[in-house]
Amino acid sequence: MATRKREQRIQLLGLAFLLVGIAGWNIYLTTQLRAVRGAVTVLRAELNLPPETASSTPPETEPATEAGIPSAVAFTALSSPLLTPQADISVTLTNVAKRSDGSIVLSITASTEKAEAYTALEPQALFSLIKGEERIYPSAVSQGFDSLAPQSSVSGTVTFEPDSFSDTVILKIDGKDGSRYYEFNFATKTYQEASLG
Repeated sequence: MATRKREQRIQLLGLAFLLVGIAGWNIYLTTQLRAVRGAVTVLRAELNLPPETASSTPPETEPATEAGIPSAVAFTALSSPLLTPQADISVTLTNVAKRSDGSIVLSITASTEKAEAYTALEPQALFSLIKGEERIYPSAVSQGFDSLAPQSSVSGTVTFEPDSFSDTVILKIDGKDGSRYYEFNFATKTYQEASLG
């Protein structure tokens, strides 16, 4: 009988230790989770990101894009001098679109098949729109062109600020072999090489 009481006491003591252990583990995990949440909050503040909220607000949408003009304009550009050695980059203009707000969006693909090391491309230096005597430069370039791995391909967009562009725009492309001009007509959804002079 004494051994049975002793076993019950040992079992109760073991159960008490188990409950204290579970409670301690729970407190430890809660503390660690609060520390991670605090670190995320600090990181968000340092990166100027909006705080996380429970409400689901729809993301800002870009203005509607009219159907673009598919193109196959290909040229070679020299990579940015910011990363050496410089290399030839094959650039293809795959589409030109006009948004409802009047901005012009170029879809491009850059291929680094000849590069032996990481390179970079500066699309804002390659493309401009000609409007009368004025030369209009891109207002935005999508990310991904500032660090191109060798033997890789990256696609993105080049955007020109909304303007009173007519249904026809002249695009100037400054490639490795000089400048070329293309006329894009959004009314007929066609393009052709143009000569200015």
